[in-house]
Amino acid sequence: MSLLKSNETRVEQPVGGEIERQLTTLYKLVPNRKLFGLFNSRPYFYIKGSRGNDNFIKKFMRNSLGEQPVFTDSLFIENTVKSMQNFMVTKGYFYPEIRYEVAVSKRKKATVTYIIKPNMPYKVMDYRLHIEDKQIYDLVNGEMDESFVQWWKPIDQGLLIKEQERIINQLRNNGYYIMGKEFVDFSIDTNDGKGFCIVSLNIRNPTDDVHEKYYNKQVTIEIDPNSQSDRGLLKRDTFAAFRIMYKPAFFKLNPEILNFNILMMPNNEFRQNSINRTYSRLSDLGIFRFVNIQSSPYERNDSMFLNYNIRLIPNVKYTATIEPQATLSDQNNTLTGQDFRNYGVAILTQFTNRNVFRNAEILQLTFRSALEAQGQIKSTGFFNSTEQRLTAAVIMPRTLLFSGFDRNEKYYSNKTIFSATGVYELNIDYERQVLSAGINYQLNRRLTTLYFWPFEVSYIRSNIRSPELQTQSANDIFLQNLFTNNLIAGSRLGFVYSNKQVAKGLSFIYLRWDLLDIAGYPLSLYNRLAGGTRDEDGSYTVFGVKYFEFAKSTIDIRYNTIYDQNNSTVFRLLAGYALPYGNTRDFV
Repeated sequence: MSLLKSNETRVEQPVGGEIERQLTTLYKLVPNRKLFGLFNSRPYFYIKGSRGNDNFIKKFMRNSLGEQPVFTDSLFIENTVKSMQNFMVTKGYFYPEIRYEVAVSKRKKATVTYIIKPNMPYKVMDYRLHIEDKQIYDLVNGEMDESFVQWWKPIDQGLLIKEQERIINQLRNNGYYIMGKEFVDFSIDTNDGKGFCIVSLNIRNPTDDVHEKYYNKQVTIEIDPNSQSDRGLLKRDTFAAFRIMYKPAFFKLNPEILNFNILMMPNNEFRQNSINRTYSRLSDLGIFRFVNIQSSPYERNDSMFLNYNIRLIPNVKYTATIEPQATLSDQNNTLTGQDFRNYGVAILTQFTNRNVFRNAEILQLTFRSALEAQGQIKSTGFFNSTEQRLTAAVIMPRTLLFSGFDRNEKYYSNKTIFSATGVYELNIDYERQVLSAGINYQLNRRLTTLYFWPFEVSYIRSNIRSPELQTQSANDIFLQNLFTNNLIAGSRLGFVYSNKQVAKGLSFIYLRWDLLDIAGYPLSLYNRLAGGTRDEDGSYTVFGVKYFEFAKSTIDIRYNTIYDQNNSTVFRLLAGYALPYGNTRDFV
């Protein structure tokens, strides 16, 4: 018996890096981890910590520094070989030859090498449909271009499982409520003997019956069903609105909000996606802590129907959190060249009010107050710097004025966000006041989030306090622009895309593209219509403040590859173009 030093895998013909990587995850025996990633001493500490009388030091050596030694074992090695054989079969290599060699050094440390001869991979020569129901046959045959099974590609069990799931989802989204894995399977014919196989999709009917289509009938929504109203203390009658039955108990909510998010409309054909997205939308509202959708099938006049009962338990209406903070940072003053250590304290307070206007809106208030000792402490007190920040946001679970998006099943959740932020900052060099506000639309699809700011405005007012900074900024155009009062008002449009959740391999793409960020046009239009005057620099001002005009576009692309839990690579491209014009012509 020898201590296992390492496992190695040698594949005698090309099979692809992904298959080779997955083979290395099938080892039933794994060598001891290295201590600090460098030393093979964990078995030593385990043995030393297991001898003699037990005490705190030995427990630490055994449990923290040590590991039970891993010795070569033919039973585990044979199980590894079987796992590798089974895995190769799932990848289309139906007749692999796998053997192993064990090399033992003079110090009784073993290296196990698994030698794999995959032999000929079987490829799909034909994909046939064996479906008893003509209507189901037509549905499946009509979407074969979406199939995971591809002609002349190696047969892959993982792709067959995905194909099975795709077929079931397709049928359940076309009215076939009673459709599952027990009716859908595959058979593979490898009698060709030349590396080709025939894949047959089999969809059977229920015993002595056919698959029936189901249709939605009644939808009932119970809000807080365990409240006192259901115990007879206060009975609130069920009422109908928008073809849906409501039992709201004590919870006051505009039924129209739920109507926007309930996609199983009466008399429509059953669709599994409607249930999934209804559940997602109701959960995303943020005002319910429990969402449950139950379906009840029944037959009437030789037709099949479904009733739905949706149980909703409201979330806590008010929440408040207080978070104390302490900060320690180093700062270099570029004016004097001196290094300072800054000490600070802060408190972060957050308040949330759910369903604030009875339309599922969420009001969020965040206030952060910070004090800091910067640079050389002056006689005025220990803390010579402060930042006060207040943010308010109202999140509406719909696209205001564009209700058509809310009824579209392609969108998982839509939001309209009204936000405003005020910041007051005072430190040893300058004083600054920032006010910003805007309206933000967010439309979420499966892989894409669209965002649109029809209007956002930011006002910054600065005042230099440091004589050194005042002197340097007199001849530095960058500092002058940095501390000049400015006003930005405009619109922004863009989207975020990521295929991580549907990527078939280890790689996925993240893309963020600010398609167009344009500023200044509302204020320029106002000045032209109102006959505004220019300042001595020839620029328009609003309330005595010069505003910026520009158009820009920015794109951020990232290509991610995850190899294992601890290793990944990311390639990133960030590019953009900005065009100043009009009131910002000085920057052209």
